[in-house]
Amino acid sequence: MQTHHTVIVSCMIFLAGLLLITSVSAAPGIQASLGEIIPLSGYSYGSQTVYLFLTGPNLPVNGVALNDISKRADEGGFTRVQVDSDDHWSYKWGTANTGGRLDEGTYTIWVVNGPNDRSRLSEAEYRTISVTL
Repeated sequence: MQTHHTVIVSCMIFLAGLLLITSVSAAPGIQASLGEIIPLSGYSYGSQTVYLFLTGPNLPVNGVALNDISKRADEGGFTRVQVDSDDHWSYKWGTANTGGRLDEGTYTIWVVNGPNDRSRLSEAEYRTISVTL
Protein backbone atom coordinates (compact mmCIF):
# COMPACT_ATOMS: atom_id res chain seq x y z
CA MET A 1 0.00 0.00 0.00
CA GLN A 2 1.36 3.41 -0.97
CA THR A 3 1.62 6.12 1.61
CA HIS A 4 0.50 9.66 0.94
CA HIS A 5 4.17 10.74 0.79
CA THR A 6 5.00 8.09 -1.85
CA VAL A 7 2.12 9.19 -4.05
CA ILE A 8 3.15 12.85 -3.82
CA VAL A 9 6.79 12.04 -4.65
CA SER A 10 5.69 9.85 -7.59
CA CYS A 11 3.49 12.65 -8.93
CA MET A 12 6.31 15.18 -8.56
CA ILE A 13 8.73 12.92 -10.47
CA PHE A 14 6.13 12.39 -13.22
CA LEU A 15 5.48 16.14 -13.53
CA ALA A 16 9.21 16.90 -13.63
CA GLY A 17 9.53 14.37 -16.43
CA LEU A 18 6.80 16.07 -18.43
CA LEU A 19 8.62 19.37 -18.16
CA LEU A 20 11.74 17.76 -19.62
CA ILE A 21 10.12 15.96 -22.56
CA THR A 22 12.33 17.97 -24.90
CA SER A 23 15.55 19.74 -24.09
CA VAL A 24 15.16 22.30 -26.86
CA SER A 25 11.67 23.51 -25.96
CA ALA A 26 13.00 26.33 -23.79
CA ALA A 27 15.00 27.75 -26.68
CA PRO A 28 13.51 30.76 -28.47
CA GLY A 29 13.53 28.78 -31.70
CA ILE A 30 15.84 27.31 -34.28
CA GLN A 31 16.95 29.24 -37.36
CA ALA A 32 18.16 27.09 -40.27
CA SER A 33 18.45 27.10 -44.03
CA LEU A 34 16.36 24.80 -46.19
CA GLY A 35 18.46 21.69 -46.76
CA GLU A 36 20.21 21.72 -43.38
CA ILE A 37 20.16 18.83 -40.93
CA ILE A 38 18.68 19.94 -37.61
CA PRO A 39 19.52 17.83 -34.53
CA LEU A 40 16.57 17.41 -32.17
CA SER A 41 16.68 15.70 -28.78
CA GLY A 42 15.08 15.57 -25.41
CA TYR A 43 13.77 13.36 -22.65
CA SER A 44 10.53 11.50 -22.35
CA TYR A 45 9.62 9.75 -19.12
CA GLY A 46 7.06 6.98 -19.19
CA SER A 47 6.98 6.53 -22.96
CA GLN A 48 9.30 4.30 -25.00
CA THR A 49 8.53 6.21 -28.21
CA VAL A 50 8.00 9.86 -29.04
CA TYR A 51 5.95 10.89 -32.05
CA LEU A 52 7.10 13.90 -34.04
CA PHE A 53 5.05 15.85 -36.52
CA LEU A 54 5.29 19.18 -38.28
CA THR A 55 2.88 22.05 -38.89
CA GLY A 56 3.50 25.24 -40.83
CA PRO A 57 3.11 27.06 -44.13
CA ASN A 58 1.00 25.18 -46.69
CA LEU A 59 0.87 21.98 -44.60
CA PRO A 60 -2.27 20.26 -43.27
CA VAL A 61 -3.43 21.86 -40.01
CA ASN A 62 -3.14 18.60 -38.01
CA GLY A 63 0.44 18.03 -39.13
CA VAL A 64 2.65 15.76 -41.22
CA ALA A 65 5.58 13.43 -40.59
CA LEU A 66 8.98 15.15 -40.55
CA ASN A 67 10.54 12.50 -42.77
CA ASP A 68 7.68 12.50 -45.32
CA ILE A 69 5.40 15.54 -45.52
CA SER A 70 2.97 13.61 -47.72
CA LYS A 71 2.03 11.51 -44.65
CA ARG A 72 -0.64 13.27 -42.62
CA ALA A 73 -0.51 12.97 -38.83
CA ASP A 74 -4.31 12.69 -38.64
CA GLU A 75 -3.95 9.55 -40.80
CA GLY A 76 -1.17 8.02 -38.66
CA GLY A 77 1.77 9.75 -40.36
CA PHE A 78 4.28 10.44 -37.61
CA THR A 79 8.03 10.28 -37.35
CA ARG A 80 8.54 7.74 -34.56
CA VAL A 81 11.66 7.97 -32.41
CA GLN A 82 12.69 5.41 -29.81
CA VAL A 83 13.46 6.55 -26.27
CA ASP A 84 16.57 4.87 -24.81
CA SER A 85 16.99 3.34 -21.36
CA ASP A 86 18.08 6.76 -20.01
CA ASP A 87 14.76 8.28 -21.18
CA HIS A 88 16.59 10.20 -23.92
CA TRP A 89 15.60 10.50 -27.58
CA SER A 90 17.31 12.13 -30.53
CA TYR A 91 16.52 12.66 -34.19
CA LYS A 92 18.36 14.38 -37.03
CA TRP A 93 15.82 16.14 -39.23
CA GLY A 94 17.11 16.46 -42.78
CA THR A 95 15.11 19.39 -44.14
CA ALA A 96 16.13 18.41 -47.70
CA ASN A 97 14.71 14.87 -47.28
CA THR A 98 11.08 15.52 -46.41
CA GLY A 99 9.36 13.71 -49.25
CA GLY A 100 8.20 17.05 -50.64
CA ARG A 101 9.01 20.72 -50.80
CA LEU A 102 8.94 22.93 -47.72
CA ASP A 103 8.33 26.64 -48.17
CA GLU A 104 10.36 29.25 -46.34
CA GLY A 105 8.69 30.21 -43.09
CA THR A 106 8.22 29.28 -39.46
CA TYR A 107 7.26 25.71 -38.58
CA THR A 108 6.33 23.97 -35.36
CA ILE A 109 7.67 20.54 -34.52
CA TRP A 110 5.40 18.73 -32.09
CA VAL A 111 6.96 16.13 -29.76
CA VAL A 112 4.20 13.94 -28.35
CA ASN A 113 4.26 10.94 -26.01
CA GLY A 114 1.64 9.11 -28.08
CA PRO A 115 0.31 8.93 -31.65
CA ASN A 116 -1.81 12.06 -31.32
CA ASP A 117 -2.09 14.62 -34.11
CA ARG A 118 -2.73 18.31 -33.45
CA SER A 119 -6.50 17.79 -33.11
CA ARG A 120 -5.99 15.24 -30.30
CA LEU A 121 -3.31 16.87 -28.16
CA SER A 122 -5.64 17.10 -25.17
CA GLU A 123 -5.20 13.32 -24.88
CA ALA A 124 -1.39 13.46 -24.65
CA GLU A 125 1.64 15.20 -23.19
CA TYR A 126 3.62 17.25 -25.68
CA ARG A 127 6.13 20.02 -26.25
CA THR A 128 6.86 22.15 -29.30
CA ILE A 129 9.96 23.37 -31.08
CA SER A 130 9.81 26.40 -33.37
CA VAL A 131 11.95 26.26 -36.53
CA THR A 132 12.32 29.08 -39.04
CA LEU A 133 13.59 27.96 -42.44
